[in-house]
Amino acid sequence: MTELLVFFNSSLFIALTTIIVGAFAFLLYLQQKGDHKRDAASLILQEIRYAEKLIRNSSGNEYRFSLSFKLLPTNSWNDNVHLFINDLEQTELDLISGFYSQATYLDFLINKISDYKNSTHKPQIVVGLPQAISVQPAGALSIPQQVIHFDPMGTTQLLIKNVCEGVEYVYNTATGEKLKKLSKKKLLFFL
Repeated sequence: MTELLVFFNSSLFIALTTIIVGAFAFLLYLQQKGDHKRDAASLILQEIRYAEKLIRNSSGNEYRFSLSFKLLPTNSWNDNVHLFINDLEQTELDLISGFYSQATYLDFLINKISDYKNSTHKPQIVVGLPQAISVQPAGALSIPQQVIHFDPMGTTQLLIKNVCEGVEYVYNTATGEKLKKLSKKKLLFFL
C-alpha cells in the first residue's frame, strides 16, 4: 500500500498523467476538427444541391426566379474552403468556387430586379422623335418628345440567362462525390 502511495506521489506518475491527458486532449481536438470538416462538407453539398435545383427549375421559365428566394442563403464555401485544400484537386476547388461565384452573381442580379420592381421611382429617358418634326406658326421647330421607361430588367434578364446557361453543376460530378464522401467520413477515436 505504501508503495502505491509512493508511486502516486512520484514524478513518474505526474509525467504519465500529463502525457495521457495531453494525448486525450489532442485526440479530442482531432475529433472536433474532423467533425467540423464533415459538417462543412454536408452544408456545402446542401447549398450546391439547393442552388442547382433552383437554376434547373427556372430553365423552363426562361430563367425567371422567384424574387423571394436566394440561391445561396448562406455561403459556407467561402468560410470553409481552407478545410478542403488537401482533399480536393485544384480543378475541383476551382469548379466549386466558380459555381459559388456564379450563384452569388445570380443572387445579385435577382436582387437588382427585386429592387427595381419595388422602386417607386422608375428611371425614364426622354427622347425626341426627329421624324415627327413640325413647324410652328412663329417659325420655331417643335419636336414631339416621347418618354421611354428605362427597363434594366431586359438587360438583367439576359445576363441571368447567360450566367445560368454557363453554370457548371457540381453535385452529380466526381467533385460532388468527393464532397459526399468527406461529409460521411468520421474519425472514431472514441466509442
